[in-house]
Amino acid sequence: SRNWKCLSSSLFSLFFPIQTHIILLFFFFFKAGTDVVSLTKERGNAEKLDLTPDGQILSVSTTKGFITSFLTKLPVLNATNGTSMAYMSSLRSISVNDVAANRPTPTEIEVTIEPTWLALGPKHAVVGLNNKAWFHLIKPPKTGPAVMEHKYPGTVEAMALNEKWAAALYEGQVMLHMIDKQEASSNGTETTRLFPDKDDGDQIVDVTIAGDFMIYGTVKGVISYFYLPDWATVNDYRHSEVNRGIKSLFPNPLGTRLIFGDTAGIGCMYNPVNDRVMKIPEWTASTTQVIWDKSNPSVFVTASADNLMTYVYTELTLSGPSITGVSNTPKPSNMTPLL
Repeated sequence: SRNWKCLSSSLFSLFFPIQTHIILLFFFFFKAGTDVVSLTKERGNAEKLDLTPDGQILSVSTTKGFITSFLTKLPVLNATNGTSMAYMSSLRSISVNDVAANRPTPTEIEVTIEPTWLALGPKHAVVGLNNKAWFHLIKPPKTGPAVMEHKYPGTVEAMALNEKWAAALYEGQVMLHMIDKQEASSNGTETTRLFPDKDDGDQIVDVTIAGDFMIYGTVKGVISYFYLPDWATVNDYRHSEVNRGIKSLFPNPLGTRLIFGDTAGIGCMYNPVNDRVMKIPEWTASTTQVIWDKSNPSVFVTASADNLMTYVYTELTLSGPSITGVSNTPKPSNMTPLL
């Protein structure tokens, strides 16, 4: 909570005569009685209260001039990598859980900021604020301070990483760099690179890392595969639909299949081996996530604002490769699918 020894009556318009119980009643309504919060005698009795428009912060003024603000819900920040997921468990704490490891409790990471974005790799969890990122090495059951801090030229919009490399998207560009600064300084080869390589006015809108590939998509409809071991671009695909840019990228774990959404609200599956592109039936423009099945590489699920759609990709049929929708499940509005 945060406290100020001042009172602005214009901020608080609700008055409750049961002064010592107002916080209790509020939390009982929102959390079914699981939290009990009371004010100390030194701060006086509750006098007025109000909520922020998003319902995230409850502020209470007291008869002795104190204002106390309580956080009623956390910002929704999460990230996944393989069978692991990371999520905010408090304003200054991140929890990382590997669902395949069968650990009784998640790994806790204490952070020094209130992050606005979160990224997860095989070995690192990254929290970020504006143009800064703090890399934490995941060590169960509790991770220590950040092992590396990086500052980027612009506000970071997205980040992808594997064991050694991080790719940060900002202002239409991607900076690819080695995570470990000591390893980077002792490495005789290039360890930092900016994309796109060509100065043609194109801008990157999404970036991801799958296996040994960094993959990005642009506003002009280009999907580019950069092979990290050879430090070279190995494949460029230009979306055949005129005036359609790339909106989002969802590769399978190895990058051998890539699902992308374009600016016209169409979803497609791309095969980088032969440049084949197949439209995904019943794809909606509100699709925000694609989850590849961890045990069956031919099955994936798309998540839109109100539905979860399950598909099966079949490589060999009498009429060629096919994508078939097999089920449509309503999605609760407050649900965020991760794995």
